[in-house]
This record gives sequence, C-alpha cells and structure tokens, in this order.
Amino acid sequence: MLKVTISNLALFYCLILLSGCENQSVSTLEPIKFDDSISSIELTKPFTLTLADNHPTELAIASPDNQWFYLQGKDIKKTYMQADEFKHAKSLTIDPKSLKAIQWVEGKSIVSPVFTAPGIYEIYLSDNLETEPDNALTFIKKVKLVIKL
Repeated sequence: MLKVTISNLALFYCLILLSGCENQSVSTLEPIKFDDSISSIELTKPFTLTLADNHPTELAIASPDNQWFYLQGKDIKKTYMQADEFKHAKSLTIDPKSLKAIQWVEGKSIVSPVFTAPGIYEIYLSDNLETEPDNALTFIKKVKLVIKL
C-alpha cells in the first residue's frame, strides 16, 4: 500500500511539473545596438533597442519606401514616452506589431503604424532630425523586418 501511494505521489508530482512547462513561451528580447550591421526583427516579436549614455533626444524611423515616422522630438505632440524619461532611458522595447508614430502627410500630422511591410527600416537617434545626419550627432540602426506566415 505504501509503495502504491509513493508511486502515485511521484506520478502526480511529475504531471504537475510537466503541466507547468506546457505552452510557455520564452520571452528573451535580444538587445539591438546602434552599429553598422543589419539586425533582423519579426513583426510578432518585440525587440529591445539599446541606447548610448547621454544619447540624443530625437527618434524617428524611416520605412523601406522612405516614409518617416517620428517617435520623439521637441515638436512631436504624441511621443513614444515623456521627454525626461526618454532622455534618461538606457533602452527601448519596441513591439513592431503595435508601434505607431507621427507621420506627416500633406502637411498634417497623423498617427500611423510604422512597421507595415517587409524590408529594411532605418532607426534614427539624433539631436536634430531636420538636418543631414552628417550635420548633427546621429546614430542610425538598420533593421530588416521579416514577416513570417
């Protein structure tokens, strides 16, 4: 009787352990750094963008068809985060599927989805997005959006 009870308890314990492992997804976000490489991202997987210390305060993303989306900056009314919080941030976690930003269309600012098509996007971190990157402190990171079906 004792052997049966111990066997049943052992079996019950194993089932509890195995059921706890079922359907769990690993959510490790690979940090992406501003460097010369092209990093792959997926529409359904958030990524973490590592920022330099004392980084510039303006942030924008250019799409493969050269549409610009503004996330941070002095003239952006709907920013990704509060200016002071962004200034001190060490990294940003971006969800490509839900990210929206300001886009200028025919002189009007509209909030639009950023990552809408596969291809190479350029993330600009600058102290002046209104000038050429060579005329301002600017970091550029290229990411390739892969949409898996």
